[in-house]
Amino acid sequence: MKRVVTLAVALLFLLNFFTFGQIDPDARGGIFLNFEEEDNPDVDPLDVEGFECDDTPVFEAVANPDPTSPPTTGWYNSSNVGQITTTACTNEGIRINNEFLIDFTEHPWISLDVISPAADRRVVLRLEVFDNSSDFVEAEDTTTVDGGWETLTFDFSGQESGKYGRIVLMPDYEGTTAGDVWIFDNIRQDRPPIGYKDGLLVDFETKSPWWNYWNVDFDVVENPDPSGINISPTVGYFYTTDEGITWEGATPTERYYPFDFTDGTTFSLQVYAPEEGRIVLFKIESFLNNTDNPIEIQATTTTAYQWEELTYDFGDNNPESGFYDRIVVFPDFNANTIDEEWYFDNIYFHGTLTGTNDKMPGAPAAYQLHATNYPNPFNPVTTISYEIPVNTEVRLAVYDILGREIAVLVNESQAAGTYTKVFNASQLSSGVYVYRLTAGKNIFNGKMLLIK
Repeated sequence: MKRVVTLAVALLFLLNFFTFGQIDPDARGGIFLNFEEEDNPDVDPLDVEGFECDDTPVFEAVANPDPTSPPTTGWYNSSNVGQITTTACTNEGIRINNEFLIDFTEHPWISLDVISPAADRRVVLRLEVFDNSSDFVEAEDTTTVDGGWETLTFDFSGQESGKYGRIVLMPDYEGTTAGDVWIFDNIRQDRPPIGYKDGLLVDFETKSPWWNYWNVDFDVVENPDPSGINISPTVGYFYTTDEGITWEGATPTERYYPFDFTDGTTFSLQVYAPEEGRIVLFKIESFLNNTDNPIEIQATTTTAYQWEELTYDFGDNNPESGFYDRIVVFPDFNANTIDEEWYFDNIYFHGTLTGTNDKMPGAPAAYQLHATNYPNPFNPVTTISYEIPVNTEVRLAVYDILGREIAVLVNESQAAGTYTKVFNASQLSSGVYVYRLTAGKNIFNGKMLLIK
């Protein structure tokens, strides 16, 4: 009987896998692979295998040999990592045998963290059509650190979204070394952090990032009672789904600019609860390592079916500025309920707004890098506008749809402020072009259409 049940569960899993097909990295916070699933009994680990040319195993999952203590750089403080030991082969590495839905519309860069045996080593990331490995695209980066953690970024600007589904990593590409040990982790689709103006994090009209949820139905719906302190047209909605579950809630699947607690440590949100005396838990954590020093505070509702504001002051917890960049909301905390409706809205951070500088007149209030071009479509001239909040190195370049660089419009240090740059495409053919704005570590890509 036990064998029959096991087979049934296995068949059910396979049916589910093939029914739903591709894995959406947005549902995983943008992370393709980080090896922490090996220690999570509720998550099936991804199918990762090494490949080589002489049948010598090159890949294994191991404990992190150099976990960097939080909160200074929590990116590398995971428990498990991948390890590749090179042979004399010139083309070896790992492939993930799960199919991903890879969308480059807004985030065309894939990054990973690596400990290389030496600087100036070439690393290639290949994306393949899932059922046709001969149809692929590659991007590469070069290590700069000898024996320490660093982040490599692979630029897939201009590539077709939804086409490539398999990820292949090849460190020391075309090298002839043997016995070198590479450590890697956190293969992810990089995205700029979410900026916030006047402390506003979420209001579900102008700031409504996708949300991840556990054991709870979440959606953005019409405000059930647009009166009192909240007349917003749309709000967040929870529907408790299973009796006996006491830990259910939601979090944005993209990170914020890290919170600076120098001048304030308080967050607030508005809630529309089904009953007074119910706990709503609010948590701040690290986006990439949510087990590193998360801090939780509880507040209690005082009314039912009426909007009220709950506040959460983290001052007594001495939160470290620059580390926490994600928020989590748990309504109905520690209650065994089912089929209850909760609404929430207008989440604020009442502290120093990272990315602002009051000493620089005209600096944008939030550092969410953005650019626009007008007109779009254009023929043959368009103006690209952008703003930066601090003095930084700026590069603005234009690429064709194949990722080839067409022109460099800006490549210099610029002061905080608003800028415009004219792009003349009189010598180019009609089609889609991509402009890439880089300001410090922040990157933004925009598309424009040339019609002649």
